[in-house]
Amino acid sequence: MTDVPERPAGRIRWRRFLGIFAAGAIGAGGIMVAIAQEALAVSFAVAGTPLKTTADQLNGYGFVAYGAVDHEINGRLHPVLVNAFRRATLDNFCQSVVTPVPILGAVTLRTTAPHVYAENLGVDVELILGTVTYHDVEINRDASTLTQGPPGARGVPGTSGTQAAAVNVKDLRQIAWATVADTLRLSDSKNIVLIGNHPCF
Repeated sequence: MTDVPERPAGRIRWRRFLGIFAAGAIGAGGIMVAIAQEALAVSFAVAGTPLKTTADQLNGYGFVAYGAVDHEINGRLHPVLVNAFRRATLDNFCQSVVTPVPILGAVTLRTTAPHVYAENLGVDVELILGTVTYHDVEINRDASTLTQGPPGARGVPGTSGTQAAAVNVKDLRQIAWATVADTLRLSDSKNIVLIGNHPCF
């Protein structure tokens, strides 16, 4: 709870993130075109293992979503849906990444916090589960014309995008390849390294 057009200062290139709350149609059409154009969601190479995130509730304001593609340093591509918010809060947050380590095997890094606050947040999402409520939503708008999200948070012309004044997700379960934000504050956070496979879900 861890881009082709210009992106806001302190971020990478706003091409994906958090709430793929958009319907499947958004992901399918937008992502395929983005892949064809070799558009990348973030400017950095992502790690070879994704992030798993859970939260009891996510409240986001100034929301946009559009398709993009992340890449690993070895060239492997990951189609994603960028979910971006001007502001977002998450309650009872948990994020985990499992990494294979020689001799030890799987090692899990888990970060938890009772409350998270973010500004100009973007998440490159592969999967999102939860109960979603949109407010003042526009679905299947040209992704290059999105205006509700953070500065520069837009997709490839001709692809499908979604935007809403606000969005609420209850019982969030998410798999993502990257997260970027201008501000990310975790209250009373805890980081722990565990031997074995211990994801948040």
